[in-house]
Amino acid sequence: MTKEVQLFINNQEVEFSSSPDILFTFQVDEMTNPTVVKNSYSKSLVIPGTKQNNRIFGGIWNVERVQDIMTFNPSKKAPFTIYYNGEIYQTGYVKLLDININNNKIEYNVSLFGGLGDFFYSLMYSSSDDVGESEKKKLRDLHFGTNPTATTSADEFDFQINKDTVLEAWSHLSGETSESMWNTINFAPLYNGLADGFDSDKVLINTEGNSKIKQSYVSGGTRYTTYENYVLADINNNYTEWQMRDLRSYLQRPVIRVKDIIGAICKPENNGGYEVELDPEFFSSGNPYYWKSWMTLPMLSNLDYDSTKESASGSTSVNKMTQNYPSGYRYEQQEWFSISGMPEDTKSYNVSVDIDIQAILDSAYTSSLVTGSTSTAETNTIDITSYSSPDNVNYPSAIAVQLVAYDSDGRVCGGSDNIWITGVYQRRSSGGGSGGGNTRPQPNNVIPSMADLKFTPVYENVNTQQLLSYFNYVGDNKTRWQLSSGVSLTIKNVKKAWNVRLVLTKVNSSPSATAHDYYSRVLFQPYYTNTGVLMHRITLMDKFNVIVNSAEVTFNTNEAIRSGSKFKKAQLLNTDYTPADWLLSYAKQFGLYFSKDKDENKIYIRTRKSFYDGNTIIDLNKMIDNSKQRTINPIVFDAKWYNWQLEQENSTFSKIYQDTYGVKYGSQKVNTGYNFDGNDNDLLNGNIFKGAIECLERSDMFTYTGNDTIDKPWQYQGFSYNLYSSTDIEESTEITVPATTRLNKLKSFQTSKFYDLFSKVQLHDDSNKPSDGSKILLFFDTFVPTKSKVNGDDINYWLTDDNNAMAVLNEDTPCWLYTLKSTNEATPITSIPHFGRYLINDSQNIITSSWDFGNVRQLYIPDVYSTQNATIYSQYWKKYISDLYDIDTKKLTCYVTFKGKPTEEWLRYFYWFENSIWRISKIIDHNVTSNNSTKVEFIKVQDITNYTIDDYQPLPNFSISFASGATSTTIPNSGGTVRVYVTINDQSLGWYVNDGILDYASPTSGVGNGYFDVTLPENTYNDSIVFSIACENGYDEWSNTINITQGKNVLSAEFLQPYDIANLPASGGTAQLMIKSTYSWSITADKSFVHMSASSGSGEPANGEIIDITWDSSDSLSLRSTKFTITDSQGNNIYVYKDQDSLTSKGLSFKSSGGTIVINYTSGKSVIAPDWVTVTDNGDNTYTVEAAPNTSSGRTSTIAFQGDDGVKIYYIGVTQEEGQSFNISPKVLEYGYTGGSQSLVITNPMNNEWRFVGQPSWITLSSMSGSVGTTVTATATENTTDDERKGSVVFWNMTTDTTYVVSCFQEKAPSPLTGITLDNLTWVTDVPASGGVANKDNCSYTVTGQYADGSTRHITDFATVSGSLNVPSSTATTRQNVGTLTLTASYGSFTASNTVTAYQAAFVPYINLTPAEIIISASGGTATINVESNIDWTVSLSGDTPTPTGTSNYLTFEIISGGTIYWESSNNSHAKTISYSKDGGSTWVDITSTRNGVAISVSSGDIVYFKGDNSKYYNENASYAAYFSTSTGTLFNAKGNIMSLINSTNFENLDVLSDTYAFHSLFKGCIGLVSANQLLLPAETLTFACYTNMFSGCTGLTSAPALPATTLESVCYSKMFYNCKSLTTAPELPATTLPAACYGEMFYGCNSLNYIKCLATDFSASNCTSEWLRNVASTGTFVKNPDMTSWTEGANGIPTGWTVIDNS
Repeated sequence: MTKEVQLFINNQEVEFSSSPDILFTFQVDEMTNPTVVKNSYSKSLVIPGTKQNNRIFGGIWNVERVQDIMTFNPSKKAPFTIYYNGEIYQTGYVKLLDININNNKIEYNVSLFGGLGDFFYSLMYSSSDDVGESEKKKLRDLHFGTNPTATTSADEFDFQINKDTVLEAWSHLSGETSESMWNTINFAPLYNGLADGFDSDKVLINTEGNSKIKQSYVSGGTRYTTYENYVLADINNNYTEWQMRDLRSYLQRPVIRVKDIIGAICKPENNGGYEVELDPEFFSSGNPYYWKSWMTLPMLSNLDYDSTKESASGSTSVNKMTQNYPSGYRYEQQEWFSISGMPEDTKSYNVSVDIDIQAILDSAYTSSLVTGSTSTAETNTIDITSYSSPDNVNYPSAIAVQLVAYDSDGRVCGGSDNIWITGVYQRRSSGGGSGGGNTRPQPNNVIPSMADLKFTPVYENVNTQQLLSYFNYVGDNKTRWQLSSGVSLTIKNVKKAWNVRLVLTKVNSSPSATAHDYYSRVLFQPYYTNTGVLMHRITLMDKFNVIVNSAEVTFNTNEAIRSGSKFKKAQLLNTDYTPADWLLSYAKQFGLYFSKDKDENKIYIRTRKSFYDGNTIIDLNKMIDNSKQRTINPIVFDAKWYNWQLEQENSTFSKIYQDTYGVKYGSQKVNTGYNFDGNDNDLLNGNIFKGAIECLERSDMFTYTGNDTIDKPWQYQGFSYNLYSSTDIEESTEITVPATTRLNKLKSFQTSKFYDLFSKVQLHDDSNKPSDGSKILLFFDTFVPTKSKVNGDDINYWLTDDNNAMAVLNEDTPCWLYTLKSTNEATPITSIPHFGRYLINDSQNIITSSWDFGNVRQLYIPDVYSTQNATIYSQYWKKYISDLYDIDTKKLTCYVTFKGKPTEEWLRYFYWFENSIWRISKIIDHNVTSNNSTKVEFIKVQDITNYTIDDYQPLPNFSISFASGATSTTIPNSGGTVRVYVTINDQSLGWYVNDGILDYASPTSGVGNGYFDVTLPENTYNDSIVFSIACENGYDEWSNTINITQGKNVLSAEFLQPYDIANLPASGGTAQLMIKSTYSWSITADKSFVHMSASSGSGEPANGEIIDITWDSSDSLSLRSTKFTITDSQGNNIYVYKDQDSLTSKGLSFKSSGGTIVINYTSGKSVIAPDWVTVTDNGDNTYTVEAAPNTSSGRTSTIAFQGDDGVKIYYIGVTQEEGQSFNISPKVLEYGYTGGSQSLVITNPMNNEWRFVGQPSWITLSSMSGSVGTTVTATATENTTDDERKGSVVFWNMTTDTTYVVSCFQEKAPSPLTGITLDNLTWVTDVPASGGVANKDNCSYTVTGQYADGSTRHITDFATVSGSLNVPSSTATTRQNVGTLTLTASYGSFTASNTVTAYQAAFVPYINLTPAEIIISASGGTATINVESNIDWTVSLSGDTPTPTGTSNYLTFEIISGGTIYWESSNNSHAKTISYSKDGGSTWVDITSTRNGVAISVSSGDIVYFKGDNSKYYNENASYAAYFSTSTGTLFNAKGNIMSLINSTNFENLDVLSDTYAFHSLFKGCIGLVSANQLLLPAETLTFACYTNMFSGCTGLTSAPALPATTLESVCYSKMFYNCKSLTTAPELPATTLPAACYGEMFYGCNSLNYIKCLATDFSASNCTSEWLRNVASTGTFVKNPDMTSWTEGANGIPTGWTVIDNS
């Protein structure tokens, strides 16, 4: 039979002079790299340049001809088909290599790529593009077809990222209940590290429902509060999303499903038209490497984000909104136009809309528009005017139109001007109009205003544009009318809006609420008839219609990815590899085989098991051509080590593993035993996928707090946040929440080791810097419940988005979000999807499937174990490689005479010859037209099952275990020996113990089954030790691992209940501490207010030893923390902490009667207390808190102590028990025998009914009953008996049925009086030197009555005493005896007398001069001195005439607005004394600063001088300052010489400061200071901190004093003008050399400052300009020294954006 071969290119047969020798080569694999996928057929061929063949190639050989690419395009694939005896033998594509022309003979050199070449080419290059590297296909070019809502392939994976998108995507992971893009694309929560462009050290706190966050504070008359229930907090570290439990939507890692990538590759439209048949076992739901597998994509922030936005357009839908009907006025508001879904990554945008407005009228009433009218104009227009009701009252109407922007929370955040559309109306008046025809009324025409109709726009902070207009008839039988004027609306620069709506409001007034349904629909049309009668046409309106002529939105977008950013498939799948690269890389990992069916244009992808036909063994004994050369290669490998490993993603644990074990994590090394080349052969080089480590990270922030709803671990580290002025968000005050030791207590209490909730793939380094993280294969396993491992309680994780408050408070930079309630930006999640590198059997904690190739030596997931069987190598390569690299495996190259034509199928069979089984590796240059033998490479097969049966083995090749068969055991800390048994299937194979246990094992190696002993010494450490024993098979590096856990030396301490977690109360108490220790121990405490019952113990590791620890009561405002150190005899230390609550938690409690409590507080500046509490600074770091008596219900309040920094606030609760709500007092009445009246006070705040139900007969009451509080008079009659009277007044509260008793006593009547005496007469008060009368008032005495029964009684108060002595004036300078004074007492008929010596005081001369000092000007003048004296005086002058000092140079305050100036100090013990004068220096008043300030009342126009003799006004050790402040509204300018405060007489000659801290903080916080440009600071040489904080916080200061000093000192100007927000120009700074910190924060916060002249040339000292220009104006001018060229840019140098010029 003739063997004929035909070649067709582009369906045209190629001419050959004879049947061509087209040689076929088929190859299945590469021995030295068994992972390589080989194209089964390729060949080079020479085609002669015949006329037919030239046409096939389009005459391309002719270089002068323009190539007809429609005929042949050399840059594109051209299909070929080879027929053998009329049957298709091979198909593929041809590539023209070159054209050779020799002696006019043309030859075309081509390559034929058959088999798989065309398939992979189609997956690598786009058929519509020229072939070239830049036109390679990417995953984005595949059509997946998994999104039923997509309109094109290009948009099938487009989405907008936000939490709802992520939640929707996750909902599809639990089961493919419906077709969705989220079955293909999803988001994997992984350890991605700290995101760039994200403030990981800040958290936005939603304060709603959060009792732990103080939400308001009043200081200096300013109320500070939250911003829309949010505050921005600074936390003490950069934390990850897992530490914060805040999963931001756009920080979740996008992933794509492996199954759907393969599905897309198998679509003929993507692969060149091929049908692909997949191995049904591998590509099934039972194989997790296919069904459960996903691949990571780049983070959204790493995508090539396209910030351009398409234009938005509006709709004309009608949506009624809520209606509001104020009394007498009617609004009907409708939303007519909406631009929704504004991109949330938009910083701001503008919206412009042009509309026409139509009124749709009720057809039932349109007849009134066309009857009874004589004017066409009238019938074709409707005015917006008023309706005259039956009660002759006019009711105006109007239409309001506004564009309103709303944020994602539905809050109004912007708006256009309000368009107020009206006509005119005539106020009702008597009589008719004048004139004929249909003229509009002229008199009293009024345009209704918004005030008239009590209307307020939706967005108020805009202008109102008045538009006078009317409606024109446009059709529909008089039912459709259009406003004569179009309306244009614009919103400019609106920020953070979610949608924009056009709101149209028709505003009416109507006579009654019941008439609303009628009148709210009325458009009014008044006009005059021909007879001059005013008529009113009524038209009823069904609705308005808005026609949107144009709507344009322009965006100003963020560059960074944010919530709301939109992504397209082209961005998400813009891969750096082709689909062919992806498919080959995936197949190489599992040893998949590709083959092609030439007849059906089908591609097969099979596993090795399916590829090889184990049932077909062909006998070749008679076909081997022994006449030709045979070559035997004794081995098929050429390197000692063959490695299955991928490029490892950079991470913390990948580096640790590499450094520890010297190999990549998850790699598999095979030792071939080849000794001629020790190199490694990395079989997967060029594979696109990367390896990664799944781990369980640890952090203090993963500690369970016990109340995860409100307590977060980061809170215990301390944080601070701002509250904002309710009128100006730029003004704020900082609230500091101090760190506590609770986290340490929780750590010592919990046993979960602070691990995260579940393991994840780690994609960051030690510093949490993210790695690329793409192209990593993962399993999706399950959803992990967010439950604590401590006790199963819920742990609150939130899926969140950015929000408006974050943009406002954190300058458009995202940060963490903390909330206790769901919001538009935060949704709690109760389970989280787990994407990982392992599938784990939860019941056994064993890995069942792994993306690792080899078994790792250390897992970074606690309590999870791996086996070799779970790895890819073990499941897909192990048996095949053991057969391929067996020492008896050989490669035989020989010649075979085939019967029939060989095809790719022949590569799938096994062959028998020379008593061995072989397989074909390669058929070389087979000529189908020849009967000659063909060269073939055979590989000897040791066992067919190694090719046709799964590699997975249920039993390991060898195992190690303890005697019980277990793979883990424990020994005590005292040490011991344990035996490890080795079981190995092949008794000829050796084993050895790895390095980690060598020092403790004996023996360390063996052959076949055996054992070794592990002996461990005593563990004296306070930690358990885990020894991982890896016993390795040296043949192929397979290993098994078991663990020995050696117990730790017991040393622990735990507080017993109730103080196991709770703090000790502020009142003190005793807690029990249990200490368990193997060895003897001792304990110390770092505080003296705790007392321990024992300081040491002998050691009891099992039951422990208990000691009592007692705390003294606390009188501190701060939490008192104690650290206990327990040390055992081995030198191990542990620490436990216990806090004692402060008074701020305990609070102060008072009885209703009031009282005082003394507390300690060392850092007070000011105190705010309720009006019933008085707080007194005792000057010794203690305060006395006094509560007034309480006569009403119980009361609770707060005392606020402000710290020295003026920011930190300490709060202490104060309570007082309820006053007695009903009372009578006093409870005892005592009367003399003569009787009399006393008062009973009834306190009755609840107006209870009361009455007296009993009293003694000798007492009468002024009132017996009542129902209000009052005073009742109780009158006793005279007691004439010899007995004392006793009795009770009984009082009954009828409402509460309570009885009160008042005890009454009256003394008995005395016996008859027999006489009196005047005794104890003593001189007390001298008569003055000026003279006078001496009498009883100068003395003390007693009058005593004597009675018949022998008793005596003092009757001084009842007796009359008289007597006097006249004393003249005296000039004696000593005390004088001036005679005897006789006094006489009389009582009844009895008298008694007595005498006493009288004295006169010494004479004291004096002279008082006013004023005490006079100043005469240099030109002379007159001064008046007032003299007050009691002696004669004369005037004389002495001494030299002093040099005059002008009062104009004293420190001077010119009062602009009157009020009060205060001279204050931070503490009374550091007060400063100065003098002031308000009368030009005539009189001076000394004042000493106090904590509450000494007040100086001033009026507008006053001039106040100041002087003093203090070298400084600030105490650097105690940090107390003396300073000026003002009351609210007091304003003044400062001028004169500041040195008058240091030297009151010679200040004008001072230009050097003598002390540090001289004027530190002198005007700090003085908001009334307006100008200081005439204030003299003459010192040219400064001292340390002399002007620090001098004007800090002077927010009203507009001009600064000159600073002439050229010799500076450290910190001299630090914070001098801190937060002077009104200061625009800085004083010139002439100094050239800057010492340390001299200008630090000098102008920090001066946000109006825009000009600085600084001549410094040397600022090498540390921090000399640190933060000195932080938060100044964004633009300004900076004048510098021309010799200075190295200024830095920013807050530490020259502000960014400022113009810099050299000083001329």
